[in-house]
Amino acid sequence: MKLRTRLTLVHTGLFLAASTLVVTFLYFDNRATILELERKVMPRMTLSGGPMWSGPSPEQAWDDALTGLLVQSVLTFLLLAAVAAGLGWWLSGRVLRRADAAFEAQGRFIANASHELRTPLTVTRTLLQVGLSSSDPDRVRRAREELLRSNDRSIALINGLLHLARGEQELRVRDRVRLDTVAERVASETAGPIDVRVAAVEVVGDELLLEQLLRNLLDNAVRYNVPGGTVWVRVTPSGHWGRLTVENTGEAVPDADQLFEPFHRGTRERTGPDGAGLGLSIVRAVTVAHNGRVHAEPRDGGGLVVTVEIPRAS
Repeated sequence: MKLRTRLTLVHTGLFLAASTLVVTFLYFDNRATILELERKVMPRMTLSGGPMWSGPSPEQAWDDALTGLLVQSVLTFLLLAAVAAGLGWWLSGRVLRRADAAFEAQGRFIANASHELRTPLTVTRTLLQVGLSSSDPDRVRRAREELLRSNDRSIALINGLLHLARGEQELRVRDRVRLDTVAERVASETAGPIDVRVAAVEVVGDELLLEQLLRNLLDNAVRYNVPGGTVWVRVTPSGHWGRLTVENTGEAVPDADQLFEPFHRGTRERTGPDGAGLGLSIVRAVTVAHNGRVHAEPRDGGGLVVTVEIPRAS
């Protein structure tokens, strides 16, 4: 039996159990009302000389009323069963589609992560074999430098995975955070020409995660910029949102929204020696954890514009 069918049966069974209780209660409640009415009416009819109609006897009328009530209750029960089965089938299909999409995305992420972790380990093994088998000091020195770079990349990848896992969790503490202050602080700690213009905006969230979001956006903008290019950072209020915009003068980006997928490669390699390919994935995870929204689009003339909106503090 398929999972969707089992879920539908469980949903329908629970719904019918509740419906049985409701229908049974209504039937016996109405039956008691009718019988009470019969007890009150029949003595009066007897004292007044009997019934004044030529139709069925009063007892037959009461029995017909109870039978009609029972039939109505059964039909209501069957109608509720059909509605429950239809809703259960639709709801289980919708839930399973979402679950399948989540499992597929998780599977792709695990496969990509495994590949990215295996690559530096393979490089490290090769460098160790080459370096240790050589007696040339210069060759050993180059192997050592390559090993350090490979190790740094592995550390960056593991840290990125940890940040991504943390960002996808629900926030435990929500504080009032000045988004403009965070942007100015992170921009001052990032190398490269950065044009920062901010307005006072207070949002609700985790300051450390928001710092990581800003740091990833700026690192990404600087790393994929053209020589002599510029990075712009803007923080402005926008209704109930605090809006953060980061853009750069890099190369043309035709698949902007796909860059939020872990390890996605665009027109250029996104997992070079200095990156783990998780920067924008972490940005999206942190934004979602803050009940915000994020969007990326190509910049006119080349480059990328990433807009993040976080709910403002009331």
